[in-house]
Amino acid sequence: MFISQEKTGDLTAIVKIEVLEQDYKEQFEKELKSYRKQASIPGFRPGKIPMGLIKKKYGTALKVEEVNKIVTKELNDYIINEKLDLLGYPINNVEKGIMPDFENQDDFEFYFDLAFSPEFDLDISENREAEYLKIEISDEILDKFIDDLRNRHAKMEDAVDIMEDDMVEMKIEELNEDNTVNSEGISNTASILPNYIKDDDVKEELLKLKIGDVIIFNPLKATGNATETATMLGIKKEEAENLEKDFQFTVEKISRKIPADINDELYKLIFPNDEIKDEVQFREKVREEGNKAYAQESDKYFLHDTMKQIFDQSEINLPDEFMKRWLYVSNEGKISKEEIDNEYANYQHSMKVQLIENKLIKENENLNVTDQDVKDQIKQYMGIYSPPGADEESDEKDKYMEGIVDNYMKNKEEVQKLHQQIYDQRLISLFKSKLKIVEKEVSYEEFLDILKESQKQNQQNPEHETGQEPLIEDAEIVGEDEKTNEQ
Repeated sequence: MFISQEKTGDLTAIVKIEVLEQDYKEQFEKELKSYRKQASIPGFRPGKIPMGLIKKKYGTALKVEEVNKIVTKELNDYIINEKLDLLGYPINNVEKGIMPDFENQDDFEFYFDLAFSPEFDLDISENREAEYLKIEISDEILDKFIDDLRNRHAKMEDAVDIMEDDMVEMKIEELNEDNTVNSEGISNTASILPNYIKDDDVKEELLKLKIGDVIIFNPLKATGNATETATMLGIKKEEAENLEKDFQFTVEKISRKIPADINDELYKLIFPNDEIKDEVQFREKVREEGNKAYAQESDKYFLHDTMKQIFDQSEINLPDEFMKRWLYVSNEGKISKEEIDNEYANYQHSMKVQLIENKLIKENENLNVTDQDVKDQIKQYMGIYSPPGADEESDEKDKYMEGIVDNYMKNKEEVQKLHQQIYDQRLISLFKSKLKIVEKEVSYEEFLDILKESQKQNQQNPEHETGQEPLIEDAEIVGEDEKTNEQ
């Protein structure tokens, strides 16, 4: 057995493996004897078949199997022992390698192309500046947060007339062509929000009604939405899609949402663990919670922007021709060479991002996320729950928790999302602790403009995506009681 390596480029090489008969002969003959004991050939008793016949019938296939085992093992051992940091995996070199004749040859030569991971530096230190956008909550945004909280804890009161935000309970009856009620037609009672009515004329007439009043219209034309119409009438969406008949709507009840007053009751509802004495303290507490919510969005953008800067400033060269071949071979012909050429910029970007992340993890072991980390996070999310009657520290609770975790871990997509969230959070912490952070205060509107510009650039250059989660979701202020409920 001989293995040698020949460099073919800065990041590529050919490995030659020579397999001699003596390397596989002993095991090959053992396998032949084993086959002789088990083989069944007409005219011969079991175990008495001539070895020449066994070799003629099974010898070539067994030789192929034994030689392949040796080549695979030796190549893997060589990569491990030489500590080769490879891109992809070895590919058969069809130009230098000659198709072996296993029937007539005893010694063989195999050639494999290798590609090595490029060396590059990541300057994750105070020498690198990173901008962090700190979102300032304006009084206007604060007022919107408070209005939202008041609406969440609003009370419903009966009303006699209709306003746009009211919930109107109506008896709905299908009509005949002469506008009389079809006693065998569709009939339902449903609550309607005037704001969902797209037909301005119908909406205007609806807002004039009082309890007991009647209005006639086609609900599909009025809403412009088959799903909403189906829900309203209690029918299937398919039935609603071609609805042409008019319906009679009779107002039975009008409910109006009355936002909660800003007083002690609201303070305790939203922040039960805080002693809030007046509206000034309440506003400051809401602002504090708002800052926490916006900090999450700032963190997401900080991660995205920092990773993009690291990527743009990292000089990473790839053995492109090898990588194109590797992509073609690894996809087993499912992607054509032309498709790979057309999409290679995206493949190349993804590979470089992966190389950067691998290097970050290699140099910062705490970034590595294990299954146990994911399980611990699930337990943290679900830890407030326990089966009825279970003691806080009981074995029953432990079994209950493990059952939840095991079920969650079966959902590979959700596990991957949680894995990414943990990794992203650790990466944010790493950057904050090691980079020179330059904080910049921006309004929420300015922050949104920056995000839109960033997303516009990503759309124009999709290969520049960094692989992190979407940059922003609608921020919410959540009180202490609501945090518990959401968990």
